[in-house]
Amino acid sequence: QEQNKTLNRALRVEHILRKERDSLELKVQEKTREIKQMQMEEISKMYHLVEFGKLSSGLYHDLITPIQTMSLHIETLADNPAKNDMLSKTIFNIQHAHTRLISMLQNIRKQMSLKVEDEKFNLTTEVADIVNLIKNNYFKNGVSLHVQYESILNQNVVTKKSILNHIVLNLISNAYEACKEDMKTNDKENYSINIILGKHGDKNYISVVDNGIGIKPEHISKIFDHFYTSKQRDGDNCGVGLSSSKYYAEKYLNGKIYVESERDAGTTMTLVF
Repeated sequence: QEQNKTLNRALRVEHILRKERDSLELKVQEKTREIKQMQMEEISKMYHLVEFGKLSSGLYHDLITPIQTMSLHIETLADNPAKNDMLSKTIFNIQHAHTRLISMLQNIRKQMSLKVEDEKFNLTTEVADIVNLIKNNYFKNGVSLHVQYESILNQNVVTKKSILNHIVLNLISNAYEACKEDMKTNDKENYSINIILGKHGDKNYISVVDNGIGIKPEHISKIFDHFYTSKQRDGDNCGVGLSSSKYYAEKYLNGKIYVESERDAGTTMTLVF
């Protein structure tokens, strides 16, 4: 009887161990499938990034030729002796925007070739130039842009200007898209984007504050992922703006981007560098 009891206990233990082994094998197989799926997703993201890089390089060459042609027409207008004061001011503004556009394209080319160097420049002037370049188009679409200063800034900074421009433009563009998205469902009295410049300790910061649609709490942790977008895909949004901004801020500016958002109330994105 004792031997039978011992044998039965051994059989029960063996049965339990067999079930545990089978369960463990299933878990291992499931985990293996998950790892393979994650690997395939990462490979897919890398492929999209390579293709995006190729597309960007092609776009640079496609854009530079018509912009250079535009320069010749602007010079012809500037040399026209029949122009009045209003026309002269308009031509001056076009020349300034054209020069700015050429500079931005040259910076994009430097980024693609990874030849980005530190430059000394006036931060407030640089941000003001970016805002002046785009604010008219935003205003026509019902969104106003404002620049304000929260503290005394060190006027000149030494950092990678092209990278900073890239990030600031992306943050402003993202805020603008949030306002347009909100217009589809809400009826706010006005839509605005405030760009706030300040300095805290030895760090500069640029905050972009909008009163657009905001970000759902479950989306905030994903907004910096490659090719992720919480907005409706309409062909204009490919989900690389914020991910590239975060990457460039950390890699080239030794900086961080912080996000605060409330659904239907707006979003604040702050670059600290």
